[in-house]
Amino acid sequence: MTAPGSSTARAGRHIRGEMREQPDVLGNLARHVTHFAEQAGVLSAQAGGFDEVVFLADARDEHAAMLGRHAVEARCGIAARVLTPVEPADPAIASEDAGDRRRLAVVLSPSGSEPGVLALASHYAEAGATLIAVTNDVRSPLAMSAALCIDLAAGLELAASPTKSTTGLMLALLAIVEGLPATSDTAQTSKAVLGNAQSAKALAQLVAELLADTAPAEAAAARLVAARRIAVVGCDYLVPAALETARMLRDTAGLAVEGFSADGFRTGPVGGFDTETTAVLLAGDGGCDEAVAELRASLLSRNVPMVSISSLLEEPEGAAAVRVNGAPDLTFPALGSMAECILATVRGQQLAVAAAVALGVDPDRGRTLANDNPQAREPLP
Repeated sequence: MTAPGSSTARAGRHIRGEMREQPDVLGNLARHVTHFAEQAGVLSAQAGGFDEVVFLADARDEHAAMLGRHAVEARCGIAARVLTPVEPADPAIASEDAGDRRRLAVVLSPSGSEPGVLALASHYAEAGATLIAVTNDVRSPLAMSAALCIDLAAGLELAASPTKSTTGLMLALLAIVEGLPATSDTAQTSKAVLGNAQSAKALAQLVAELLADTAPAEAAAARLVAARRIAVVGCDYLVPAALETARMLRDTAGLAVEGFSADGFRTGPVGGFDTETTAVLLAGDGGCDEAVAELRASLLSRNVPMVSISSLLEEPEGAAAVRVNGAPDLTFPALGSMAECILATVRGQQLAVAAAVALGVDPDRGRTLANDNPQAREPLP
């Protein structure tokens, strides 16, 4: 017979365990980032330079792919896009101008066997694209057929929402893009993609330190569970972290939440936010601070409660007003590179798990532990 309260004691054990494995997964990848970058550079040179980079991913891995797309556009100044089986491309698109286009197809497939992703990869391979596979299964046909295979070595994930494979994919993609040639303009004006090997190795320890610091997420989650609806907003290289945080809040806590870019939110749903809603704002140490500051000012004017996930070393003027009801922000170290997206994503994971616990929901399954259902919340428009 199951002991009373045992389901509560077991709640979230998978997702918490998988989150705790992230430093090991990232540390293992970090030891090889120089090799990954060098091999990506070799493939680019062999192709005579790529005209386009296409990221092929399952819906669960789409946000990591978005970080790769942003990094390519910012560093390399070439076209980049993300394709998922949810909206599959016509096979003719992959073969269009195949003789003239030099494409790199980066395939994100942790299992190595997602049928839709493999079908997309096959279309691009047949059209002459160079394939790079990022997977946990280095013995899969996908891995064997790729010009370069990156082993995530993240292992099995049992929780409803992936964590360690997501941050592992982000690091692997940044390493790939680090090896692609940068244009002279973007090299001078864009944020660093990953930095040197030492920076990558330090990332694992930083993630471990963030995971040990759970109090800020628990305090901030108290504001989320009372909200009628929630928006998670980022800009630039932090948009993928915002979208991933929103997905985790839905999957683990069952909250009514959507993710947005700062521009998309400011020109759309922001008008529907009031004192019964909450906005989670992600800000880095770079060029997106101004856009987030403008959005913050607009929300403050309507007394919208907010949670700030930020890498800013020093609070900007007026930042104290952001701390509604005395709840603290979640912070992470400023790295000077797009790898901050990984740290912001980890903070988002903590926020989602804390929100689930506050609601009495098992974050492994996204289902309530009590007989009563969580308070219904209306969806975002």
